[in-house]
Order: sequence, then C-alpha cells, then structure tokens
Amino acid sequence: MANNRGNGWVRRSVRVIENRSKKTKRVADEMRGKGQRHLMIPTTVNIVPISSDSVESHVSMEQMGDDSSTEPSPTDSDVLDNSSSESGISDDLEGAPHIPMEVYYPDEDDKSEHRKWITRVIWKWVSRFILGIIVRSIEQKVLIQISDKMRAFPFLCSSGTSKESGFIASYIKSKEWVFYDLQCRFSKLSKSIEEDQAEKSGQIETFGKTFQEESSLEEKQALQKIVVILGTLTSKKTEMVSKALRNMDEENIEVKKRLEQEMSSLQEVSANAKAEWHEYFGEEHVLRPDLLIDILAWGGQQQPNRWPIAA
Repeated sequence: MANNRGNGWVRRSVRVIENRSKKTKRVADEMRGKGQRHLMIPTTVNIVPISSDSVESHVSMEQMGDDSSTEPSPTDSDVLDNSSSESGISDDLEGAPHIPMEVYYPDEDDKSEHRKWITRVIWKWVSRFILGIIVRSIEQKVLIQISDKMRAFPFLCSSGTSKESGFIASYIKSKEWVFYDLQCRFSKLSKSIEEDQAEKSGQIETFGKTFQEESSLEEKQALQKIVVILGTLTSKKTEMVSKALRNMDEENIEVKKRLEQEMSSLQEVSANAKAEWHEYFGEEHVLRPDLLIDILAWGGQQQPNRWPIAA
C-alpha cells in the first residue's frame, strides 16, 4: 500500500515538472520569435524550503555587465551543467525536457515573466535533485537510520505537519516491514540450515558407531570361524594319527600272536623230540643242543658222523 502511494507521488511530481518544463519551453520559443537580445543569467540563487503543494523560490540576480551590452552571456543550460557537475547530480538530469540554448531578454514590462521562467528552471533542477536524494536515501543505509529515528519518535508519523513526512514515514514503515520479513526469513533459513547440519552430523555419528559395531562383530565372527576351522583340521589330523596308531597296534598284536603260536609249536616240537629221544636212547643219555639242531636240519635222513650222546 505504501509502495503504491509512494510511486504515485513520484509520478505526479515528475508529471508536474514535465508540464512546467513544456510551458517554459513554449514561453522561450515565443520570446525567441520576438527577436530580442540575450539574457544575462543570474550568478547567485537563494532558495527557501519548498513543499509539494506550493513552490516559493526567491531569486537574486547580479548581472555581469550593462543591459545595453550585446555580448552574449552563459546560457541557462551551461549554468545547469556546471551546477550538476559540481554537485555530482548529472545523472539526475538525464531524460529531462530540452531547455533552449538561447533565451532573449523580454521587454522591460515582461521581467516578471522572465523571473517566473527562471523560477521554473530552478524548480525543475531542485525537484530532480531532491527526488534523487530521496530515492538514494531510501535505497541506501540512510533508511535504517531514519527508521531508528521513527521508532524513537513515533509522534512524527502521526503529527500530520506535512504530506512529505507522512509519505516518508509510511514508506519507511513498509520498507522496514520488508526488511523485518527478510530478516525473519534469513533467521529461519539459518536455523533450518543449522538443524539440517546437526541432523546430518548425528546421522554421520550414528553411522560411524554402527559401522564400528558391525566391524567388531564381523571380526569376532571371522575369528570364531577361523578357530572352528583350525579345530576341525586339528581333530582330523588327530583322528588320522589315532587311526594309524590303532592299525599299528593291531598289526603288532597279530604279529605277537603269530610269534607266540610259533613259539608254542616249537616248544611242542621240542618236547616231542625230547620224549622220542628218551624213548629211543634212554634217560641216561643227554641230548646235546648243538647236535639237536643238526638232527632237525637233516630231518633224520642220515645219521650224523657223531651221535649227540653225552658220556
């Protein structure tokens, strides 16, 4: 609402300035058509405070030479160019209506019209200068200082002393609300970013803990599997060794049994041979062991050269 009111006020001000500039150009063209002599431009201009309803400008003129002089003086456009270049507002005059480069003195009776024309030119220049200052002040950091002052002195907004103060106050309030809204959005965005970062940090920390737990658990399971595999291999090797030992024991037992059987059979053969010896030779003859071996080797096929008889 305040933005629309401010834009309308600026448009109306620019329209008034353009209308007055067109009227000034028309009057200058009429005076040029009369073929009158050059106008001496004032060197000093005194301006009192102005309002949006009425413009009161006081101009004091000091001519550079005599009125009868035919030597041309600087034109109003030159004065405006010098003033704008010195005050740094040349950008504010861009797009302004064309000002005639040559203005002729009116008759002695029409000096009041000339003063009015000078007042219009000065009003155009001052209006653009003031508008430029207001726009730059609103768009720059001055707005913050003015808003602080308005908060400190709220009665300035409701005093109703002038339309300009009310417009500036409403415009500042609207811009202050916009800045406050932007600040709130920025704070919300910052808070959401911080919360998101905290959430992401928590997720990363939780993932790290879970990863460590899973890694330790998998490591333990792997070690347990390795222990089981090693135990299985050891048990298999132990079983193989035990089986081999059992087989060897069984073989030894069988060999021992066979040897025992052979020993028993040899003992029987020896006992039988001894009995037969006693039956054949008598008990008084003693069997010599060395000769017994020969007898067994011969198998009784032939008698030995000497009998194994002990005397």
